[in-house]
Amino acid sequence: MATQLLDQLRTSLAKSNSINRKDWARRIVDQETPLPGLMVLLHGEYNTAQRFTWLIGDVCELDSAVVAECLPLLFELRNTMPFPGMPRSVAKWLWLTNVPQELEVEAIEQLFDWLSGDRTSISCKSYSAKALFDLALQNRVSIDRLTRVLINQAANSNRAYGMRMQKLLERLEHQRHKVDERH
Repeated sequence: MATQLLDQLRTSLAKSNSINRKDWARRIVDQETPLPGLMVLLHGEYNTAQRFTWLIGDVCELDSAVVAECLPLLFELRNTMPFPGMPRSVAKWLWLTNVPQELEVEAIEQLFDWLSGDRTSISCKSYSAKALFDLALQNRVSIDRLTRVLINQAANSNRAYGMRMQKLLERLEHQRHKVDERH
């Protein structure tokens, strides 16, 4: 079944739309198709490879555990893939998979770099902030460090993004007060 799906993706993914990819993602999850067997698509034709990263996102939204097993490889490829949206995709996958332990140290630093970066897209910053926020709630990231970065980001010239960062900052402060009350 995986070979048949791989062949179908090789021939159809480049011209696929969101509906096609969501259907394939559902098949991958429902049929428990191992994602590592499909990773060869990352090294195919540009449009196929790019849309495969989008398909991975669809799979991750349905069942993040399916993507978590491939995340070390995907994380390693974050700077070598030619797609401008690759950092955004990796940040989203890290957020949805709750940053697997084996990637934690390097991934946290990357997320902070993306969140603080002047050249990082707003969507990548947003996913990075969500991932770091969740990690802070789990005591895997310093609340103080994240607070400092979010204060900076809340002043962003993109109002909608700045407001999202302000809301995360407020939720983080609320969490800090809950922790302080317990001690």
